[in-house]
Amino acid sequence: MTNLYSTFSWITNKCIPLVREITFQNGEEMTEVGIPLLILFYHPDHPEVKELFKGRVTDELRDHRGSITAVTADGILFAHPLHHLGKSKNDLPLVAIDSFRHMYVFPNFEDIKVPGKMKTFVDDLHSGKLHREFHHGPDTPGTPEQQQQQRDSRSAHDGSPPESTFRKLRPDGSRYSLLRDEL
Repeated sequence: MTNLYSTFSWITNKCIPLVREITFQNGEEMTEVGIPLLILFYHPDHPEVKELFKGRVTDELRDHRGSITAVTADGILFAHPLHHLGKSKNDLPLVAIDSFRHMYVFPNFEDIKVPGKMKTFVDDLHSGKLHREFHHGPDTPGTPEQQQQQRDSRSAHDGSPPESTFRKLRPDGSRYSLLRDEL
């Protein structure tokens, strides 16, 4: 109890679940801190995938608690973000990261069962690899000149990652906030 950081960490671990359900009612609270969201979009007829996701997050991402917020989202309720990803309810379940700049889709939902895959996905976000590979294609071996030639040979405008839709849930900058205005 003499170390504020340790006490805060203990309270956070005991009071705030590692994986939470995001709704329109609590979305502002979850996005206010600006930490990227790791989102499981699930179909409400198949809630069992939430337990699989929670288990993988617990096993692989517990140490990432301060750098990513893991949430589950009803894919029917949050159809708009799915649409921005080029997905629909027929593509559920799926996992994505919303960095509040872009959204990145985890390539194959079944791969969350493979130990280390989700951790690698999150690590790739933090290292900038997801952003870099989306704009410049997969990282390839070879000399910098060979890599540049490969990038140049791709079409100039392959598109960009879908823009974040969850950032719209963030608080308005003109709104008073204890987190921003008092601390």
